[in-house]
Amino acid sequence: MRILALIVVFTVGVNGLKARDADSIWNEAIDCYNRENFHGVIDKMNEYFMINPFNPNAIYNRGLARIKLGDTDGACTDFQKALAFGFDKKLILVRYYCDPTYRLKYLKKYYYKKQELVPENNYRPIYTRADTLRGALRPERTCFDVYYYDLKVRIIPAGRKIAGKNDIYFIVKDSCRRIQIDLFDNYKISS
Repeated sequence: MRILALIVVFTVGVNGLKARDADSIWNEAIDCYNRENFHGVIDKMNEYFMINPFNPNAIYNRGLARIKLGDTDGACTDFQKALAFGFDKKLILVRYYCDPTYRLKYLKKYYYKKQELVPENNYRPIYTRADTLRGALRPERTCFDVYYYDLKVRIIPAGRKIAGKNDIYFIVKDSCRRIQIDLFDNYKISS
């Protein structure tokens, strides 16, 4: 047993490696998180586990980094390990990402009260064509840059109507054959 310890110390000395303390590795991981270097957080937490393999806060933090990278399965594994080692904070986040039934109830209660949520869409509503037209930044929307709207509106209270005109001044940034300007179906467009 002693000979093995001497060999390890000798190998470490030959390679020029220094023993690192857990606090400095932890601080480097936090710095990585603040700089949104989530791969770095995972690397630093893995290095930290070489010194302290059962720290539930470190396991939880690695799970947070995995969430930011879109690795929900890896994050849930880390969250479950953190809970097993005594982590007791922010259980809502763990349940939200790792329990589909809880996520569905949470989203319906706070965000999508009157809409059907589908599991295939990550428990979001089915998006309509109008949602897609309004939401996507297609080339027809990004090829020009508006620098002035000349909006004239007339309110007609007796008829419960509005009438108006809008001249849009823009510069074409990229070559295009057409542009997209979103209008609403509930307004009658005369020209």
